[in-house]
Amino acid sequence: MCWFIQNAIPYVGTIPEGIKPDMAVCFQGTVPADSDQFAINFKTGSSDGDDVALHFNPRIGQKVTLNSFRNGKWESEESASAELNIQIITIFNFIILCFQVFVNGVKHCMFKHRIPVEKVSTLNIGGDFIFYLHQSLMIHNFIMNTHFRNCPLVLHRIISCYFNMFFFINNITDLSLCTLCSPQAIPYVGTIPEGIKPDMAVCFQGTVPADSDQYVLLYYGDDVALHFNPRIGQKVTLNSFRNGKWESEESASAEPFTRGAPFTMFFTINTEGYEVFVNGVKHCMFKHRIPVEKVSTLNIGGDVSLNMIG
Repeated sequence: MCWFIQNAIPYVGTIPEGIKPDMAVCFQGTVPADSDQFAINFKTGSSDGDDVALHFNPRIGQKVTLNSFRNGKWESEESASAELNIQIITIFNFIILCFQVFVNGVKHCMFKHRIPVEKVSTLNIGGDFIFYLHQSLMIHNFIMNTHFRNCPLVLHRIISCYFNMFFFINNITDLSLCTLCSPQAIPYVGTIPEGIKPDMAVCFQGTVPADSDQYVLLYYGDDVALHFNPRIGQKVTLNSFRNGKWESEESASAEPFTRGAPFTMFFTINTEGYEVFVNGVKHCMFKHRIPVEKVSTLNIGGDVSLNMIG
């Protein structure tokens, strides 16, 4: 079942099951030419007087302000150290990961919790902001993202919608870079534009075929910095390959993939390692063994269906 809201800005809606630590919410859209500002609010309820755990307020041409609203009063305002690098009319991406904010794949700012996340139940969006969307899901049953130009937004709540897609979050601002590919385009080997860096995020969406045994995802230069290998019905294995040899294998404790089921997966790269989220839930962490600056290539193989590469 899908829930569509056409042209619904300002928007107020319940977040299914609320938000939790290690959950991510993704937005994609564009700023109109006459825009001054917009706001994204994570609230404890739908009424005007309810508390606001995070008020994220980009003011075009100025710095982003962040705040909270509690007991009928705005609290101490903070501002992001960097201006929001959003060009008017350009499609952009936000990922809010428990109030770490990524913009076009680069970490932009951090807002420390003032109100427990367990109290957050409502999403409110207002101001001059247009979403472009084909299908979405909020990682952990409610995310927003986009993959076709000229789809007027729209918020989707996805409970059981099938979709396939894959994109580099830091390189999707120009959707002309996106190309469709058939499921037969696996194995895939491609260069990562400008490589990867700490505070970058990479996202995949697709489905595991009903007859799948395993698939692999590799980040590498000459060596393999991360070998991510879900074996369906078993645990996920992770490893690195260096100087012609596989190194010490690790395994994740959970089995998040199911034959025949769609999935959303994204990797956030930080100074410690690769954090992997599957369907909005933190799945595992693989510490760096090879410097991320050496990673230049992505390789995907095995039994997995991905219908879009960008």
